Amino acid sequence: MKVEWVPFRELLELKRAPITVNAEESYSRIGIFSWGKGMLRREPTPGAGMGGMRYFTFPIPSLIFSNIQAWEGAVALAGPEDADHVCSSRFYPYVPREGVDIELAYLYEYFRSAPGRDVMRRSSPGTQVRNKVLSRSMLESSLLPVPSRREQTRIAAHLAGLATYREQGPKVVDLRATLPRILGDLLRVQELPNVPLSELCGNRQTVIHPGDSLQGADRFVGLEHIESHTGQSTGGRPIGTESGRKLLFEPGNVTYGYLRPYLNKAWVADITGLCSVEQFVLVPGNGVDPNLLSVVLRSDIVLQAAKEATNSLQLPRLSLRVLLGIEVPDIRRLDNAPEVLREASSLTRSVIRLAELTSKRRQLAESLLPAARNEIFNAMR
Repeated sequence: MKVEWVPFRELLELKRAPITVNAEESYSRIGIFSWGKGMLRREPTPGAGMGGMRYFTFPIPSLIFSNIQAWEGAVALAGPEDADHVCSSRFYPYVPREGVDIELAYLYEYFRSAPGRDVMRRSSPGTQVRNKVLSRSMLESSLLPVPSRREQTRIAAHLAGLATYREQGPKVVDLRATLPRILGDLLRVQELPNVPLSELCGNRQTVIHPGDSLQGADRFVGLEHIESHTGQSTGGRPIGTESGRKLLFEPGNVTYGYLRPYLNKAWVADITGLCSVEQFVLVPGNGVDPNLLSVVLRSDIVLQAAKEATNSLQLPRLSLRVLLGIEVPDIRRLDNAPEVLREASSLTRSVIRLAELTSKRRQLAESLLPAARNEIFNAMR
């Protein structure tokens, strides 16, 4: 592919028309997202509230740069949906010079690529964020890669197609959030009688104040260290200089987050450690497997009841009385407890793995378009 390198100013010219802001009228202003994410269209604002800046109309289409955020990729292509908007003096709209055969969609893709962002950064020479103002003279002196018009159209269409593919792909869902229903269904099919949760466990409250003996605890596992829905811990952190009171837990205890219970954070402790006072430390009763108790706590049976009990609160906190009063399947009566626990563990691992693969797929889909831009325009260097 043959590419010519042409000064920006020979391809494009700045074009905008000043307006007189009427205090009694409303105006829709534009902004531009950083990192090539396009146009920000603001809600209409009364003229009286637009301050003392100068405002302009701009051509449709036009390639618009933010003069204060260009250094981090703030560029957009104005289209028909922007026809009734205005821009402040902080924005530079460019259109092709008369007689120049250049496609704005192609240049827009170029400036969203790494080479294009490099041009904008070099044209914003300030040393601090507030001083990194786009220099028109430096921008307009920059050399831009110009293939044939046919190649410009092909490149722009190819990248637009990748963008459409990404946008029309599978919607992102939190697969881990399906676990409560899955675990609840697993319990329901066992057809066990219901009992209050208080018959399966009790609350332990051994408070450790700063300076007290740690009683063997060497790790802090707070709410931030417990995953929602999965019952997994991210490991916590070593105990250092702790501030405020904490609760002691031991292996076989189950910690349950009662602050924002919709986050569904229950974990079976396998160490002696400390947790926050925003967690209950539950001790399984006789004949109650702590891992099965965790399954019950993470199921939609408990989750839904916890939500209903706290959904009117601004900062949801589930009381111990309400938690222990929730009716749950009596897992003490399970004849096949090991099989149920294995199935719950297998289902949980499968959902976690599927969520990880989905996340990876999403990351790959998100990286496809930037990678394609960079590959195309880096090859022109």
